[in-house]
Amino acid sequence: MARDDPAEIKHIGKSIATGDGEWNKHIEAHAPMRKGLHAKFFQNSYRNRVPLNTGDEILLESNPHHSVRGIGLNRNHPKASK
Repeated sequence: MARDDPAEIKHIGKSIATGDGEWNKHIEAHAPMRKGLHAKFFQNSYRNRVPLNTGDEILLESNPHHSVRGIGLNRNHPKASK
């Protein structure tokens, strides 16, 4: 499944049921997500530096509505940071 449009990739990702490990059953869906994330961070030099300058820090998706591809918490939640 090859897609170039970030909005389409996002739509495909949101259409996959993620309850009870469903995400793992759709491993081919990871490729569009990786491609979209790569484009997001490497399309300009500022966004490229942000993840690279974090060093060994772990980067997490802080999305209160998604606990499979994210941590399921808002970024301001006390448990969302060390």
